[in-house]
Amino acid sequence: MDQWEAELDIPTDRTKPIEQRRAVLESKLRGAGTFTGRLVKNVAEAYDGGTVDVSFQPEEWSFTVKFIDTLGIPPNLEDLKAAIEEIKPAHLAVKYAFNYLLIRDIHDVMTIHEMGQTPLDKFAGGA
Repeated sequence: MDQWEAELDIPTDRTKPIEQRRAVLESKLRGAGTFTGRLVKNVAEAYDGGTVDVSFQPEEWSFTVKFIDTLGIPPNLEDLKAAIEEIKPAHLAVKYAFNYLLIRDIHDVMTIHEMGQTPLDKFAGGA
């Protein structure tokens, strides 16, 4: 892993979980080429491990990265932000949209015990 990070000019941070370090490497490898929504999607999915949707708002000179499968904020978000900043054109702003559990999503679906086992950061308004 250290060798790949050195080769790709990625600072080695052994305090990060191995999965996060792998995600950074995979994203860097996927991130070469012309800037497109597909490129952003590939890079973001390498970090998140779930489905990501990328939409452009040309009138605002921006695009949005929306996490579809992931509840709450992905643990590796800061690394993902850095990777996207590296590949996106400077004139485009990027927004991030997160998916949270809402009452309508859990009503008559989750038991009280299941809700108690779910971390608060997965719920809208959770810390």
